[in-house]
Amino acid sequence: MPSLTSHDPAKIIIVLGGFQLQGLSSGEFVKVSRSVESVKKDVGADGRVVRVFSRDKSGEVVVTVQAESEANDYLSNLALEDEAAGTGVRSLMIKNLNGTSIYTAAEAWVTKHADGTYGDEASKREWTIHCADLEMFNGGNVI
Repeated sequence: MPSLTSHDPAKIIIVLGGFQLQGLSSGEFVKVSRSVESVKKDVGADGRVVRVFSRDKSGEVVVTVQAESEANDYLSNLALEDEAAGTGVRSLMIKNLNGTSIYTAAEAWVTKHADGTYGDEASKREWTIHCADLEMFNGGNVI
């Protein structure tokens, strides 16, 4: 088993509806999370614990891109398409090419337009994408 691994942020790919999002911001640029716990506990008055399984696999992805990225055009158009006709749902895949982590959803959509901010430094745009059924595998790195 190798003791040395590597991380290359350029090898994290985010594909929404066949379009690979480019121009990801510096720092943390993607966060993937489920909406609820998969297994909750219920503790009765006598201390007995019951595990309660949730079938809710919905989730949320937050992607941060540079303000100058063409990804903003794509995501804005998806949000507008959904507002106008309800047809902005696309498939989503986030893959770490450094290793084995992968996140997928057959149905994902932009929840709202990113806020527009400007200043004397490069600005960022934060986009929130909801997923109806988010499959998650948090793996390790193999490179």
